[in-house]
Amino acid sequence: MQEDIEKISDFWKKTYSSQIREYRGFEISDDFKRFASVFALGHSYLYIVNLHDFELEYVSDSVELFTNKNPGEVKLNDLLRMILPEEIDNINLKSRVISDFYTSFLEKDLVLAYKNMFSYRLKDVNGQVRTMLYQAIPLSVLENGTPEHVLCIQTDVSHLKVSSTSAVSFINMNGGECYFNIDISKRKI
Repeated sequence: MQEDIEKISDFWKKTYSSQIREYRGFEISDDFKRFASVFALGHSYLYIVNLHDFELEYVSDSVELFTNKNPGEVKLNDLLRMILPEEIDNINLKSRVISDFYTSFLEKDLVLAYKNMFSYRLKDVNGQVRTMLYQAIPLSVLENGTPEHVLCIQTDVSHLKVSSTSAVSFINMNGGECYFNIDISKRKI
């Protein structure tokens, strides 16, 4: 499974990190943290990932419910290791469709208008299997439109009786065209 997780992170690094030449931090306000958690549908955690080096710039305190680690100790690979083994291939395909959407399909001036979302299952530190809703929102982009910082919100939606799917959706947060339940089997939008 570690090898499969490395394939995902290697793809991300090849696709995004290679485009970002210089590290720039992202500042997050306390109001932003509060508002981001208000809109969660269940227990959730959020983090900001810098696609330059895939370091987590911010991790919410609530990650401790899922990992039993202090937020400052959590790395992206810790979160990836919680994914159920049978979900890894789908996560890899979803990553490819998401990359294609932001880097090839969209006009660069629209990247910040969209969030992507999908569901998957993980096993938390206590062995509980949870269905998670993953939402990712680019917060900053390079001149060429490549996302640089991304806010990721992961919410336990098990209580809603939804299941993991092999689709990803792209929501225009400004009321523009949305793309729901995109099939990931083609690896492109």
